[in-house]
Amino acid sequence: MKKLLLNLCLISFLLIVPTVIYSQDYTKCSDFKYGKFTFPLLPEGSGYAVRDENYQISYIGNGEKQLVWEIEWIDECRYNLILKEIYSESNHWTKGDKIEVEINSFKNNCYGFKSMLTAKFLSEPSIIYDMMCKENDI
Repeated sequence: MKKLLLNLCLISFLLIVPTVIYSQDYTKCSDFKYGKFTFPLLPEGSGYAVRDENYQISYIGNGEKQLVWEIEWIDECRYNLILKEIYSESNHWTKGDKIEVEINSFKNNCYGFKSMLTAKFLSEPSIIYDMMCKENDI
């Protein structure tokens, strides 16, 4: 009887713990769906992005709008950005270029991600690892 009870406890533990761990990350991704974001790996003041339900808008350091991306959320931690508008003539992007993003780590108010760029200026898709940090609500 003790052995059966011990086995049931062990099975319950093995079923519940992964669910709790997964749900914590799942909830964390949703914290980064909207807001103002900076790129800490770039020189300070080089730019930021503002994201709402449908779009992510990229700005350079002085606040000048550069790119407007449509967002397609695949799930809580993966989304696609499709370029819709270009405001800078000195830009190498083309309307329709796409970035596939997968959030894969968290630290404080930042998340790490892996992205795959598919753009006309690239001879083949390019994979980039980077980080974005969310500023206080705007």
